[in-house]
Amino acid sequence: MKDKVFEEPEFVRGLIDLIDDSIVGHLEFDKLMQINRSYIPDNLREQESDIVFTVPFYRGEQVEEFLIYILIEHQSTVDATMASRVMFYMTQIWDFQRREWDSKNKPKSQWRYRPIIPIVL
Repeated sequence: MKDKVFEEPEFVRGLIDLIDDSIVGHLEFDKLMQINRSYIPDNLREQESDIVFTVPFYRGEQVEEFLIYILIEHQSTVDATMASRVMFYMTQIWDFQRREWDSKNKPKSQWRYRPIIPIVL
């Protein structure tokens, strides 16, 4: 079961602030929106869960949409393959975006993959 504490914008903001306080001022946490989609394979769902958010990122006048990907892992030992697993999940997110663009016939010249901030707990 997902940890509900990370579904609150102020806790997500605090977590990002701990990781990289230089970007917190650019993110509009009032508009944080959870995406109801998981990228974890069924065989790993008992030991981990994930929460994905979109949040506007402001760079001067420009606004981009960022993804914040929180992976909660429940295990008793360190997993040396965690980095490659997180990369796989991020690739799944981007592939989902690509399939959406394809299904909507969006021109490739307009495709912009969203940056992802991966967080593993």
